[in-house]
Parts: sequence; C-alpha cells; structure tokens
Amino acid sequence: MVLSDLRLPDGSGIDLLRAAKAKEYPYEVIIMTGYATLDTAIQAMQEGASNYVTKPFNIGELFVRIERALQQKQLRRKVRRLKRELHERFHPDNIISNSANMQKVLEQVKNIAPTDSSVLITGESEKGIQKI
Repeated sequence: MVLSDLRLPDGSGIDLLRAAKAKEYPYEVIIMTGYATLDTAIQAMQEGASNYVTKPFNIGELFVRIERALQQKQLRRKVRRLKRELHERFHPDNIISNSANMQKVLEQVKNIAPTDSSVLITGESEKGIQKI
C-alpha cells in the first residue's frame, strides 16, 4: 500500500503511482493532495490509483479507503487464482480421449475458445460433454 502526496519534492505522486503499478505485483496507491483539480483526479484514477483524497481529510475516512483498496487487491488476486484454476481444470488439453469424434470436438473447442462466440453443445452428459 502506497500513500503519496500529489506534489513531491523530487517529482509527482503520479510518477510514483506509475512506478508502483509497473511492478510485477503492483501496489495499491492512494493519492492525497491539498491542490485537488478535476484533471489531476481523473489522471490519477486513469493511471490506476485506488483512490484520490483531498486534504484536509478525516483520518477515519482514510482508513476506510485504505481498507477498501486492500480488499479490492485481495479480490483481484482471488479472481486471478480462480481463473487460473478454471483454465487448468477445464482446458481442452486436459481432456484425454481416443475417440476420433471426440478429438474433432476438442480441436473445434481449441479454435472457438479464444473467441466471444456463443456455442451450443448437445450430447449425453456421461460422454464427457460437461467437461467442455
């Protein structure tokens, strides 16, 4: 978690924000300023700030914003983990079949999966259709 003023002696909070977001595991960043403008608020949020706080601020409100930012980070981490698990569990390469027909279906699944197309698959559930 990074709490930064917008105006820093050797740069800006936006520069620090960019550096924090460029990390492999980006930090949550809250920008604080006594010189708030709509432009700087928009820029901070577009660059990935978790929040933008104007001074003077209520310390209780700041703690709530910090807690929310950390919860959001935890949720994003959980979503990434679940997506990875789903991909590993249901990836067509993890389905083994000797059937020529099923091999054709798996090849079609590999071709269609990266698209946003809707697909209707019918068949008996005992035959492995539910895995696709």
